[in-house]
Amino acid sequence: MSNGATIYDDLNTLLAAQLSGYKRITNPYMPEENAEIMMRKAYGISFAGGTDTQRTVTCSDLYINQNYTGILINQIVCMDNDTTAYATAQKNIYDDYIKVAKAITAAPDMSAAVKTLHISHNGIEFFEGLSKKYIAIQFNIESEFREGV
Repeated sequence: MSNGATIYDDLNTLLAAQLSGYKRITNPYMPEENAEIMMRKAYGISFAGGTDTQRTVTCSDLYINQNYTGILINQIVCMDNDTTAYATAQKNIYDDYIKVAKAITAAPDMSAAVKTLHISHNGIEFFEGLSKKYIAIQFNIESEFREGV
């Protein structure tokens, strides 16, 4: 298995350890395509873009700067006009995101990585499933690793 795939597994393990009551979704690339029963409280990691860093530590190694996208999803279980409950739901998912960001920052040396950094988040978004409503926060993670050639 490649080091990038190992880091992907490490990130999923880290999220599972940090997020009480969350389940891993099958398709983090299109969250609205997952079964609604899985998305009451859910997380996922997906592969995003990556680049060759052109680092020349040794002539036979490839250094890759790989990006991953994480997502947290919470089902909205309040009435549309309940502003206090909506605000609480937003704060709760944001606090869960902060737990994950802190854990990535505290353990940047994933097993196969040269370095792993939490980079940013895209804000809290709202989306609708077939019969339920959700909020989600996507965040970006960058990891550099070496692959022997």
